[in-house]
Amino acid sequence: MPIDFPNSPTNGQTFTVGEKVWIYQDGKWQGGNGPVGPTGATGPGAYTVSATAPVSPNTNAIWYNSTDGRTYLYYNDGNTSQWVEFGNANVGNQLAGEAARPLLTGGARLSGSGLELTGLASNFASSPDSAALDITGDIDIKVKVAMTDWTPSAFQVVVSKWGAAGQRSFYLYVTSTGPGYVGLSHSADGTNELFVNSTAAPVVADGDDLWIRATLDVDNGSSQRVHKFYTSSDGTTWTQLGSTVTTAGTTSIFNSTTQLEVGTRVGGLASNALVGTVYRTIIQSGFDNVNNTNNLVYDANFSTATADALAFTGQSGTGIKADGLVLAGRTGEFASSPDSAALSITGDIDIKAKVTLSTWTPIATTTIAMKTNTTGNQSSWLLNVTGSGALSLQHSEDGATFLTTTSVASGLSAGTTKWVRVTMDVNDGAGNRVHKFYLSDNGTTWTQLGTTITTAGTTSIFDSTAQLAFPRDNGSSIAGTYSRLIIQSAFDTANNTSNLAFDADFDAQAAETSSFIESSANAATVTVNGCYPTVTINTTRYFFGIPNQQVSSTATTSLTANETRFSPFIVTAPVSVDMVFLEVTTAPTSTSTFKAAIYTADNNFQAVGTAVVDFGSVTVATSTTGVYTKQIAAVTLQSGSYLIARNASVAFTLRTYSGGVSVVRNTIGGSMFARASLSQPNASFPSSSPVWSTTVSASATFIEPVLRWNPA
Repeated sequence: MPIDFPNSPTNGQTFTVGEKVWIYQDGKWQGGNGPVGPTGATGPGAYTVSATAPVSPNTNAIWYNSTDGRTYLYYNDGNTSQWVEFGNANVGNQLAGEAARPLLTGGARLSGSGLELTGLASNFASSPDSAALDITGDIDIKVKVAMTDWTPSAFQVVVSKWGAAGQRSFYLYVTSTGPGYVGLSHSADGTNELFVNSTAAPVVADGDDLWIRATLDVDNGSSQRVHKFYTSSDGTTWTQLGSTVTTAGTTSIFNSTTQLEVGTRVGGLASNALVGTVYRTIIQSGFDNVNNTNNLVYDANFSTATADALAFTGQSGTGIKADGLVLAGRTGEFASSPDSAALSITGDIDIKAKVTLSTWTPIATTTIAMKTNTTGNQSSWLLNVTGSGALSLQHSEDGATFLTTTSVASGLSAGTTKWVRVTMDVNDGAGNRVHKFYLSDNGTTWTQLGTTITTAGTTSIFDSTAQLAFPRDNGSSIAGTYSRLIIQSAFDTANNTSNLAFDADFDAQAAETSSFIESSANAATVTVNGCYPTVTINTTRYFFGIPNQQVSSTATTSLTANETRFSPFIVTAPVSVDMVFLEVTTAPTSTSTFKAAIYTADNNFQAVGTAVVDFGSVTVATSTTGVYTKQIAAVTLQSGSYLIARNASVAFTLRTYSGGVSVVRNTIGGSMFARASLSQPNASFPSSSPVWSTTVSASATFIEPVLRWNPA
């Protein structure tokens, strides 16, 4: 039923319907409509007030729902047409000082509780390819998703690592046949597709959320590959969906360089794009029937990401955890610190590391810590574990050639936590260099590993420009936990503080920390690399309205022919503007040329110089009402004060949006500057430094044409 506003309201009285709040001010109810929503192609549309949506509307038609007070635009995105809601800023929130958030054009968006997807091309979340995502064997994919239609007319992609032919790995989808089965497709050669669907469809209502899951065992030991599908209400307790699907022949997943996409495949392809909300995406390189952490390679939790953010940090199962820097041995995952004067050690050196290794006898010699870059002959030293379980120190005198010294085998078993240490005396005073290796349980009491190794000839360490890496930055490492790295420029038999050049204590850092300052006087930054995937929101969304202007109500106003009007606004952070949008409510008696521009404003909100944005002209046809737009190449407005100016050659009436706090001009307590104007021939607009002569003071700013903009 229509909204029934109170009779005889008093100024300042509020009225609430559902989540919407109106306030009675200056003889009218203000509220309901927010910043103007998205537009379609240039041209007129109809305006309808009714309790139900108009049937067979034209593109750009506007509908005010008299039941809930919401306003919608019939928007064509190039593929489909749909009603898209306008901003609907809440007046109550405005009075509390909260800025209105303009709504978007239906593009991908983080809502604060999930990733909203509308099936538009190039609207999806993505993360770049990484060693963690290069799964070639068993895979386990879990996604919490609410599909607008769980029985879609065409299959919809939920998550993928699937590009053009030659770059295809896998994708999880919901089918159109069945309908609504969960399916998993993969390629063994990067081109040809092998897909399997569940034998039953999930029981879920359209719009409701559900965890869906697919596992692929590439080799069950009987020359077969096995698919299983599941659903869950909580992401931990799983119910198998249909029966196990066993197929003759083993398989593998092609190791493509394609990015990971959520909601699409092939770089945001519109066909088969997901319509709905994704809350969380988890991928594991093996089956996990206990939790969501074993063999974890990707975890994007959209439900906790900041609303309207364009990127956030996910997890890959590695990085700083409660017990140190946990690594899976994958290339590209390590901690680093830049070269510095403190790390430019050319003489005696003492290196100590607390590590827990998955094996102390690797297949080949593997690095624990290093300051080496073989490119450009910039090598200083490496502390290694050999295949026999010994410790070794490699150092270079010239940046290219290594001298290697190795201890006896440590005898440590897999998974043992131990402090390891090496000291090198570059000149013992007798024409020799001396190495000693140690083990410790606490980092202070040391047991020498084997005997002292004395080598004829003094030496030095090349002062390279290489960064410090823990464990290594140029290949795979041993999986395990790397807890602390201490480097000293002399031997320290008493503690870990004398001649301290570097001390990175990963055990002391908060979980998921991506960088911190190590505790030596050098105070170097330690960065965790490759462990936290960046999740990017790819979107064609736009804000409609005026930056930093709250909109709470609509009205109409008449433009006077050959009059330039100015409305002030302030930009607090750079924005990119590319369109002007206006709705004609009463058409001109003859064709009118409408022009709009943006000027930089001085302290008195007078225009300064030439227009920084010139939208050109829009032809408003005789006896034709509706929505008109004019798009230009995007222009960035830096922080500062601005005026949006407009001029029409023939008078007509257009929609006005108002609300929020106007600009206070001159002094605190001065007049509230809502609008200014001057007489100016349309043909002369926009001119340089136009000086307005008349102002309108009011408690609300009048916005006639509005802008399409994005944060720059």
